[in-house]
Formats: sequence, structure tokens, C-alpha cells
Amino acid sequence: MDTLARTKKLEALGFDRPRAEGLVQMVKQSIDEEVAKKADLTELGFELNLEMTQLKNDIKSDFEKIDKNLSKLDSKLDKQLTALDSKIDKNLIALDSKIDTNFIVLDSKIDKKSLKLLIWIGSLMFTLMSLFFAGLVLIEPIRRILKIAG
Repeated sequence: MDTLARTKKLEALGFDRPRAEGLVQMVKQSIDEEVAKKADLTELGFELNLEMTQLKNDIKSDFEKIDKNLSKLDSKLDKQLTALDSKIDKNLIALDSKIDTNFIVLDSKIDKKSLKLLIWIGSLMFTLMSLFFAGLVLIEPIRRILKIAG
């Protein structure tokens, strides 16, 4: 601020020199106190840059922590899924073995029942055949007896 030029303007308006200089100094001091200087702005910009850099670093660090936690979680999940798959496979193998055993037992029971049924059918056929042949053998003598009596 050009204080001399302002003082001269005030003198031209009727102020005496000491009053004009005092008024200009008061205005200059007020302006200096209230108006931000280039150095102040530079310092503020530097502080803002530092804070932004720190904020960026904090955000980057937070994302790295999140990435690590997600990786750990993903690894744990993979291990749990692998363990679960293993348990399922073991259970399926055990179940398959039980089913095979039950089929073997069932086949054996069916074979025994089939054998008994075949033996029974065979016995029935033998009995029927025996009756048939006995009937053939007995029919002729019975016919003769009936002819004689009749």
C-alpha cells in the first residue's frame, strides 16, 4: 500500500499532516492484520499439501490392511471349503461302502430265498409228478375193478 500517496490525498481533503499519516497508518495496520499475505497463503498451501499427503497415505494404508484382511479371510474360507469337501468325500465313500455292503447282504438273502423257492417248486413238481404217475398206475386197476363190479 502506498502510504505517502494516501497521506497526500487526505491532506488535499483538508486533514493536517499528522492526522493524515495516523489515519493511513491505522488503515494500513488493519489491512495488514486482516488480509492474508502471499507468505500466509503459501504456508497454508504447504500445510494443506502435507495434510492431503498424510490423508492419502492413511487411505492407502487402510486399503492395504483391508486387502490383507480379505486375503486372510479368503485363505481361511478356502481351507474351510477344502476341509468340508474332504469330509463330504469321506462321508460319500463311507455311505457308498454301506450301500455296497447292504446290496451284498440283500443279494445273499435274495439268493437264499430264491434257492428255497426253487427247492420248494422242485419238491412240488416231484410230488405232482409222483401223483400223476401214481394215478396212471392206479387208474387201470381201478377201471378193471369197476368193470367187473359193473
